[in-house]
Order: sequence, then C-alpha cells, then structure tokens
Amino acid sequence: MSIIVMAYAATDVLSLFIEQDADVRNRAANVANVALIYLAATGFLWIRSTIAGVISIAGLALSLPVHEYGYAIIVTPLIFAVVVATANRIFIAAFVAASILWSVSLWFAWPDDRPILYFSIPLLAVGALIGTLIRRSWRAQARHIAEIEEMRTLQLEASAAERLSIARDLHDIVAHDITIIAMQAQAASFAKNPKLASESLEVIGQSARNTLQDLRLLLNVLKSSEEAHLSDKSLSAEEGGAAAGASTLTLRRSIDQASRQLESIGFSVTENINGDIDELPRRIQVAMHRILKEATTNILKHATPSSDCSICVDTVEGNVILRIENQKVPATNGNGSSNAKNANAGLGLGSISDRTSSLGGKLDVIQTATTWRLEVTVPIRGVEI
Repeated sequence: MSIIVMAYAATDVLSLFIEQDADVRNRAANVANVALIYLAATGFLWIRSTIAGVISIAGLALSLPVHEYGYAIIVTPLIFAVVVATANRIFIAAFVAASILWSVSLWFAWPDDRPILYFSIPLLAVGALIGTLIRRSWRAQARHIAEIEEMRTLQLEASAAERLSIARDLHDIVAHDITIIAMQAQAASFAKNPKLASESLEVIGQSARNTLQDLRLLLNVLKSSEEAHLSDKSLSAEEGGAAAGASTLTLRRSIDQASRQLESIGFSVTENINGDIDELPRRIQVAMHRILKEATTNILKHATPSSDCSICVDTVEGNVILRIENQKVPATNGNGSSNAKNANAGLGLGSISDRTSSLGGKLDVIQTATTWRLEVTVPIRGVEI
C-alpha cells in the first residue's frame, strides 16, 4: 500500500515540474499534499497505529477543502482495519466519529461528490470487519497461549505433587522396616540367648523382605501398565505371593501386623476395634495402613522401651477414627498436657497429615508429660472405593 501511495505521490509531484498551467499545478500541489499525508500515515502503521490514525484523520480533513478524495478512499479503510485490530475502544470510537463527520461534511459541502460516499462507507465497513476478525484472532491466540501456560503450570504442580507422594511412600515403606531392622540387629548383638538372637535375625529377614516387596510394588506402579505386567512376571513365587497379599490388604490385617512387630520388640500392645472396618472403602484402608506404619515407626523411635501402647479403631457417625497411644520418654522440661498444634513438625507426621488431608480428615496429636496420642479422623462418605 505504501508503494502504491508513493507512486501516486511521485506522479503528482512530477506534474508540478512538467505542467505549465497554473491551475493544473495548483491542483497537483493540493493532491501531492494529501498524498504525502497518507504516505506518512501508511509509514507509521509499522510504528504505531494510533499515530497513523491521527494522520489519516488529518488527511480526511485536508481532502475536503482541496477537493481530493482518492487517497482517502484507498488508504483510510486500510488504516481503519489496523486501528480496529490494535487500538483501544476510545480511539476506535474517535476514528469512527471523525469518519462520520467527514461524510456529513462531504454531503453538504460538495453535493456533486456524494456518490463517493457509496464507495468509501462500504470500504470503511470492510476495513472494520477485517480489523475485528484480526483482533478476535489475536485474542483467541492469546487465550490459547494462556491456556497452554496454565496447563504447563498445572502439569508442573501435578509433577511436584507426584514426587512428594512418591517421597512420602518411600519414607513410609523404608523408614518403618529399616527401624525394625536396626532395633532387632542391636537386640541380636546384645542377646546372650541364642534363641532370642535367632528370633531377632528372623524378624530382620522378614522386614528386609517386606521392604523389598513394597519397593518392587511401588516401582511397578511408576511403570506403564505393559511394563508393570512384564515386571510382575519376573517376581519370584514368594514376591508374587506378597504382591497378591498387598493387593488384598485390609486395615484389620495391618493392625495385626503392627501389633506383632511391636510385640517382637518387647512392647505390650492392646487392640480395640469397634465397627465393621472390613467394609471401609479401599482408599481409606490403604491410607490407614500407611498411617499405621508411620505411627508404629514413631513408637519404635520415641516410645519408652518395652512399655504399653494401644491401637484403637472406631467407626462413629460416618467417620473412622484411628487412635494410637504410647508412653513416651519423660521430657526434661515437661509442662503438663498440651495439644500439639504443629502436626507437621517432622517428615513422618507431615506424611500422616498429608494422607489425612487428602481424605478430608483431621489429624490431632495430643501429648501429656507421659503419653503421646495420635488421633486420625476420616469421613467415610464421599471417599471412592
């Protein structure tokens, strides 16, 4: 468009030097002035559309007294399209108002030139349509880019949550059994009775096998279904049986397993189960299993050796409540009973808190000078089986 306007302007300027008639030269000078204004307007389209629009409005104003409308009809619709596509609504309204004022002025100032409006107005409408389509296309592209960025952000958040979940599972799997192995190894090293040493070694072996099996199952979950299927074929008969047992794990079996492990260390364990916990949703039973393992690990690490502890499960008013209580080593600066508000103080309690929150439940850690009680309350309704 700039090249076309430049060519027309060049012919008008050239006529100033060729034509001898004063009227023709005066007419050519007026046309050249309008052409230069619109040439500047098309040039500023590459810089800023609002500046090009202002110059174009000046060209419209100049075209009336000099009686020259060719450039206005050719260039103004193009500039209007760019203005509609890029400028704000206030400037677009100002450009439309200037175009309407120009049309009204032409209608009354030059009645013989009214047919020009039959061409210029439809061309302005076409320019507005093209600009609107371009503006919508850019907005749609911007929305798509924003959606892609949002999806990328959600993907990063999901990946971070998945990594946290894997870290939590690894902690729950490894910390419990490794703690038992360490304690049993220490007991075996000090045991003078060969039978007690043999029992400790047996517990160590079983805990190591449990850790290996749990890790294998976790790795299978991280693989694709086809890879997991092929990996399952590589399991030994013993590991395969453990995998099958894990798939049918129940909260009742988890409680029994935790009790046996604590009793093997020397703790006196009391179980109390109220309600039909076998009918709890699978997701709750798996979460309670993990929570119970972590709580058992805490007992092994922090409870008074060979003391009493209890594991209670109640199903009350649509909730399942898991209570684990043990005697703790008396603190040197104990100050009576308190309700621990920071349940996320350690990685283990943080894991329990995360699992509880994911089920819409509540975690309470209540301690006195001599006891520590962990209480997990999870609603049964609304949890997928």
